[in-house]
Amino acid sequence: MATLEDGIIRVLDANGDPVSGGFLRIYDTGTTTLSDVFTAADLVTPLDNPVEADANGRLPQIFAADGLVVDCKMLTAASVEIAGTEYTKAFAGDTSGTITRDFTSARLEISGAAGIVSIEAGDPLGDDTGGKLRAGGWNGTQADTISLDGAAVNVTGKLTENSKKLDGVVYTPATAFSGATVDITLPNDPTGCLAWEVDFWDVITSGSSQLQMRLAYGGGAIKSGASDYAHTSMNDDGAGASPVSHRDAADPYIVAGFATAGSATKPLSGTVRVLTHATANTTVRGLLYGDGGSYPQAVQFTGFGLNGYGVASTLQLLLNAGSFTSGYYRVRPLRGYGET
Repeated sequence: MATLEDGIIRVLDANGDPVSGGFLRIYDTGTTTLSDVFTAADLVTPLDNPVEADANGRLPQIFAADGLVVDCKMLTAASVEIAGTEYTKAFAGDTSGTITRDFTSARLEISGAAGIVSIEAGDPLGDDTGGKLRAGGWNGTQADTISLDGAAVNVTGKLTENSKKLDGVVYTPATAFSGATVDITLPNDPTGCLAWEVDFWDVITSGSSQLQMRLAYGGGAIKSGASDYAHTSMNDDGAGASPVSHRDAADPYIVAGFATAGSATKPLSGTVRVLTHATANTTVRGLLYGDGGSYPQAVQFTGFGLNGYGVASTLQLLLNAGSFTSGYYRVRPLRGYGET
């Protein structure tokens, strides 16, 4: 609950004299709907609206829901409007319960349930959708410090800085995949994003094969021309012998690993960085770990997407034989590489 005024309201005429038996008419602000007002703080017993004054023009204390904004108008004992007595006021003063306020173009509500305090913002339509909430300095300025003091801070949407997604925030968590090829979207978020980190893990393959990678650009089709890629890699053969290396200046794919397998006991995993340069060529580099037979296998590789096709938009994983039985990947956009 809340009161309209802390002190006594008096109905006064144009000369400032008390109006015996006058009235105060209370509307929900901006409407012609008479407000729900009450005689006491428990908001149980309604108070007649317009509210009648006593012989000395004094009104009883008026209670309503906390935060309710109203338009008030004083009337004579004959219910004639008294000119110049209009004013707008908010009911305030309670220290418990939900607080709801309607502003010119926004709504704010502070409520609580099950031990959780919710601060919610909405659009002015009152349809319980939409809304923007800002915490900052006074009058639209930047605050010196805003502290979030909690063991965990949970964000259901994107966490951004100046409308750009923050480095370190996972964009695609634990996305399952299988099949002959895996097309991993490199999101344009933040706008103009040029670099991504891709993790894949718990990958099981149908057999030992060569792991390959290809790219698409600007949302187009995967490039697979005979000279679209150049690459080099070095890997342990899984038996402790000398590392195996490979180089190719022109290929329809990037070779990331040889005789690589992912099994239930030694699943394939890896981390790949994708970066599109100012030349519109793209570097793909990373480390892979998998099953080399008797021993685990490690691979280090670097590849280039050539021919200046533009900004990468898809990283495709494929095998030269067999398919992916199962696996997971996630994508993390990286900031600070010249994105717009």
